[in-house]
Amino acid sequence: MARYDFSQDLRDAQIALHQAQSEYDQYVRTLPWSAEPMPPPTGSSCWSSAPR
Repeated sequence: MARYDFSQDLRDAQIALHQAQSEYDQYVRTLPWSAEPMPPPTGSSCWSSAPR
């Protein structure tokens, strides 16, 4: 397998990204599921009016 010598700032940014993702995942697990789902958009508020 190839070994690449990335600069320290890129490696630090990658570690920070992994830590932030981990903290986000832990936070999301503490949130409750929605008890009442929202109705789907209809009419002119729908994001796409083109038929499928």
